[in-house]
Amino acid sequence: MTNTDPKTDLPIGNVTATLDPPGSVAKNFNATHFDVYKLNGELHIWAQQGGADRYDAIFLRIPYDTSIETGAKGIRAAFLTRDAGGYAEEVKLLGFEWGKNKWSITLKFAFSVKCEHGEYKITDGALKLSYGELSDLKGLEAGAGTVSATVEPPVFPGYGSFLASRLSFVSEGEGSGFHRLVAWQAIDGPESGTQGVMLRIFDNSPESPHYAFFIEGQTLLLARGYSLKNVEWNKENRTFKAEFEFTFLDDKHTVKAGKVDLSY
Repeated sequence: MTNTDPKTDLPIGNVTATLDPPGSVAKNFNATHFDVYKLNGELHIWAQQGGADRYDAIFLRIPYDTSIETGAKGIRAAFLTRDAGGYAEEVKLLGFEWGKNKWSITLKFAFSVKCEHGEYKITDGALKLSYGELSDLKGLEAGAGTVSATVEPPVFPGYGSFLASRLSFVSEGEGSGFHRLVAWQAIDGPESGTQGVMLRIFDNSPESPHYAFFIEGQTLLLARGYSLKNVEWNKENRTFKAEFEFTFLDDKHTVKAGKVDLSY
C-alpha cells in the first residue's frame, strides 16, 4: 500500500531469489506482487509469487536507520507459503543502498527459515524497489467500526479481551487483489504497550486462508491456522463484516471469537 499519486503504478521493481525447500528441488522466486508500507519506524516489504491457492512470499522488515555500515542488524525476514512459514534467525546482507529520500531501496540477501516441514533456504536474494513517499500505517484510519477477539492466555495480563481502539482497512494497491486489516489496542498498566491483529484478505475469495500476524508492541508475530468466516463484504457501500481466529506460530496463544464490523 503506497500513499502516492494514484495515477502512478507503485511500487515498481523486482524481488528474486532461489528457494530450496526441504525434500524438494530448488526453484526460482520471482515476485509478481508487492506490498510496501511504513510501520513503527520500519519499511515493510511483502513480495509474493502465485495467488491465494498456491504462493510463496518473502516478508522483510527493514529499520529506516539501516545502512551498509549497520549491516543486517535489526532486519527481520520471513518466508511463507500456504502451509508453512516462519521468521529467520539470521539475515545475511550482501549489499544495501537507499535511494533518494529513502523512496527506493536496493539490497542483496540470504536467510533460512525452520518450519515444521523442515528448513527453507533462500539464497541469491536480490531486491530493487521504488515506492515513493509513504505515510505511517498507524496514520491511516478505516472509519467507523469495531474489531474484537479473545486472546487465551492473554499476551498482556488482564487484557484477554481484545477491543481495537484504532483501525486501518486498506487495499494493498490497485490490482494487488488483497486488502490489509490492522487493528490496535492500547495497553495501560504495569506492562503498557500495544496489541493488535494484522489480517491479509483476498479480495475475490476472502474466506480463502491467507496470512495473519499478531501485534505485540513493535513485534509482528506470525500466526498459524488463520481462518476468516461468515464474510459480508459490500464493496459498493464500503462495509465489511467477518469472524476470524488463529493460533500463534509457537502455539502459546490462541486468538478466537474474533469479530470485524466496520465501514471504510
